[in-house]
Formats: sequence, structure tokens, C-alpha cells
Amino acid sequence: MNLPEVSVVVLNWNGREHLAECLESLRQQSYTGRFEVVLMDNGSTDGSAKFVRAQFPDVKLIRSPENLGFAGGNNYAAAQLTSPALAFLNNDTRTDAHWLEEMVRVPVTCLWLATGNNPVLSNEMARRTARLRLDAGVERPWEGREFRHPDLRGWVRAQSGELV
Repeated sequence: MNLPEVSVVVLNWNGREHLAECLESLRQQSYTGRFEVVLMDNGSTDGSAKFVRAQFPDVKLIRSPENLGFAGGNNYAAAQLTSPALAFLNNDTRTDAHWLEEMVRVPVTCLWLATGNNPVLSNEMARRTARLRLDAGVERPWEGREFRHPDLRGWVRAQSGELV
């Protein structure tokens, strides 16, 4: 099985005191696919970026001159990344060594919530999303014969009457 390349984005705003433990836990991952750790520095003034450059030179650093907020900061980072899969963490997160491996193995379990806990819709969305985002071996998975609904949002809207 080809494992997708993953960018793990750690959002940070003046959280230097959390970064060593967070980034060190990401260094310990058992994931055998390619992955990068990205620190999205959201306008910090506490020396976070300088600390990461000095102590974690393998971490990709993306900086915003201002605090863009939670969603804004993550979106800012995501727009600059090319990996077929993205994972987002807060700077005070400590990951288990198998965290990323498990996240990729079961990439869409949280879609259950996005579909109003409807198991039929959740399973179908998971199938479609996994094919679209995580099939790294296929250039454009939505153009394949097996992928029937390239517009996931449109499909969800069409099924809205079935949402719980």
C-alpha cells in the first residue's frame, strides 16, 4: 500500500513554552510514509520562530505577520502546502508515537459528526473523501471510473433531506 505524504501543521501563537514537547513528540512518529512537520506561526512575539529554527531545523516554518486566528492560521498554512493529506494540531498537543499512522489508516472517522451521526451518509462521505484526499498514487482520483461524485459538497447538499 502506498502511504500518502502528510503535512502535519502545528498552529502556534506565543506558545513557545509548548513547542519543545509538541515537536519532539512528532519526531517520534512510527509512520513510515513521508511526512513533514510544519509550524504555522500566527504572528507570535515570544521568540517561537527563532526557537524552532534553532532547535528543530527540520520543521518547516510558515509565518504570518499577524494573528489570523485558529481557522485563518490553519487555512493560511494549508494554502501553501502541496501534500495530499493534512493534519492539524494545536501547539500544546503531545502525540502518541503511533498517532499519525493511525490517523492515516482511518482518515475520516470524524465525518460521522459532519453528517449528523447518520451512519449511511457518514460511511459514504468517508469512502468518497478518502478516495479523493488520500489516494496519493492517483493523480486525479475524482476522474476515475469508481469515483462517482467529485463534488462532495454538492453530494452532501443533495442528501440534506436525509441528515438527522
